[in-house]
Amino acid sequence: MNKRIISALYKKEIRDIVRDKKTIFMMVVMPIFLYPLLVVIMLQVMQNVTTEMKQKSYRIAFENVDSQEEITKIMFDEEDLLDYNFQVVKINHAQEQLENKEVDAYITEEEENGQKIYKIQYISTITDSSIAADMMKEVIEQYRENLRKTNIQNAGLDVKAILYPVTTQLSDHASGEDTLGNIIGSMVPFLLITSILLGSMYPAIDVTAGEKERGTLETVLTLPVSNYDLIISKFFAVSTISCISALLNLVSMGFLGTYIYKTIDLAMSGMSIKLGEFLPAVGIMIICVMVFALFITALSLCVCLFAKSFKEAQNYITPLMLVVMLTGYIGFIPNIELTQATAAIPVANICLLIKQIFIFSFSYSSIMIVLVSNVAYSLLVIIILGKIYNSEAVLFGDGNGGIRILERRANIKSGQIPTIADAMVALAVVLLGIFYIGSYAQLKIGFWGVAVQQAIILLIPIALIVYLKYDKKKALSIRCPKVSSVFGSILLWIGSYILAVMISKLLLSIFPSSLEYLDEMNHYFLEQNGLVLFLVVAVCPAVAEEVLFRGFVFSAMREKWKPWMAILVSSALFGLYHMDIIKFFTTGILGIAMAYSVYRSKSIFTSMIMHFCNNAGSVLCLLYPAVVGKIYQLLETEHVLSNIGLTVVGSLLVILGVCLLRGQREVKEEK
Repeated sequence: MNKRIISALYKKEIRDIVRDKKTIFMMVVMPIFLYPLLVVIMLQVMQNVTTEMKQKSYRIAFENVDSQEEITKIMFDEEDLLDYNFQVVKINHAQEQLENKEVDAYITEEEENGQKIYKIQYISTITDSSIAADMMKEVIEQYRENLRKTNIQNAGLDVKAILYPVTTQLSDHASGEDTLGNIIGSMVPFLLITSILLGSMYPAIDVTAGEKERGTLETVLTLPVSNYDLIISKFFAVSTISCISALLNLVSMGFLGTYIYKTIDLAMSGMSIKLGEFLPAVGIMIICVMVFALFITALSLCVCLFAKSFKEAQNYITPLMLVVMLTGYIGFIPNIELTQATAAIPVANICLLIKQIFIFSFSYSSIMIVLVSNVAYSLLVIIILGKIYNSEAVLFGDGNGGIRILERRANIKSGQIPTIADAMVALAVVLLGIFYIGSYAQLKIGFWGVAVQQAIILLIPIALIVYLKYDKKKALSIRCPKVSSVFGSILLWIGSYILAVMISKLLLSIFPSSLEYLDEMNHYFLEQNGLVLFLVVAVCPAVAEEVLFRGFVFSAMREKWKPWMAILVSSALFGLYHMDIIKFFTTGILGIAMAYSVYRSKSIFTSMIMHFCNNAGSVLCLLYPAVVGKIYQLLETEHVLSNIGLTVVGSLLVILGVCLLRGQREVKEEK
């Protein structure tokens, strides 16, 4: 890595970015002017609406109400307390006049079992009518209170002793800084991560897809510089813009918060707030935001690098924006705190850390975990970015890596391999199908809905293969495996399974709530027949999920990426598909083993056998817990030697299985 070259390229990238008006708009205009303007306008509109509602006179009518005079007296006596104006009008046809908005609400009186019932007639879809109904409810409740006091006094009893024998008072020990910090800590993280993403998005698109679209990439690559120097300079340039955007947003939010504080004047509500108390929190937040900006920049560049035009890059980065924004909502969720586990989750860790900082409840160890994890994620993405940038297929692709399903079928050549884009489309359609059709099937037909879900997983990739004229054997790795390959795959599965169990034990101690979820699912499955369980839980997933993940998805990634990258990414997607923090790691490990067996044996049947063995073992554990329990006694936490021994055995079996699978490929190549 040449510092002089990177410095020159960095200056060139900064000049190109600054010349783009979209970048300047997103970096300066949005945070400095637009965001505060929107908030001020919103506050002004809310204030105007509230004032108008209080100044408005609400028309109330009574229909055959004996106590109309008493209720009306309360309405006008308590008018200042209720902060609304009332007007009593006469009615002839109550329902018709209500629908014609001649009255906002009217009261009727009924009697049931000697008790009077006052019904407030209103239309909830009309704002004035709804407000009038709420106010009249308070009036009638006050009338009821007055009647109680009168009846008790007439009986010669003490009103306070009867109605209020016990009273309560709330004593809030939170300081004004804590209260304000809680409000800021919930809102600011979401606004910050959104603004950082927007600040890095357009520069990232410009230096990647924009350069391809302008045709200047080829010229840059003819310079005597390495691709790694080039992508590092782009990363630093976009990171600079992203950090400046983040700082401008912080400054803008600071001025906006001060304006709101002075406008609302929280001190009038009895809270004494010292804004200087937040300066250390702001300092720590700036450091965290800068580090987070590096991670978002690397991620944005990594996504945009696959696009060949500005428009295509916008389409690619939209899902990233949605994921980041949805994760940012974690700051609004109560009772979720920054722990050692959540401190390692991207995006969420920054949101929770900022929230904890502003309520003065944080530890320096958590801050270090957040900072180190974000730096580590940034470095990992940069490494991946460098690998991608060295790929000529990515930089100068002819468009064959796009979504073929959008092309006319007559223009599609037969005998090709699935593209990564089509693999992602298949996964998205499968997840939507499971969410809508599969969930509905489970509600209607119960356990057999699981089989419906597996049918969806199986049929969608097969339908895409047929429609897009893909080579079925290559797309699904259909080939009869050798006996030695099957034997090696089984050894690999046993070793991976042991290691996955050891990891799951560790994770269950960190995430005990996942254990409760697993117990609920096990109880659900135990109600079924053993043969049915084997069919639905062991056979169906072994076929359907392997066709999707080790067939369609893995073949697409293996065609474009290096084998290790295809194995890791497809296995990570397999873990995410199970939507559980424990299963993400355990199924991810098993997914790596199954993808490796397919890569070496060139046959999907080896992974199907491994998948079947894994799920069949789970079914046996459910059906015969007493027998299997003796084996699992070795995995109890107090038996340290047993845990170490099992880990060693599992590792040896993995190595032996890998050696057998590697040997099979070498023999084939020699022949």
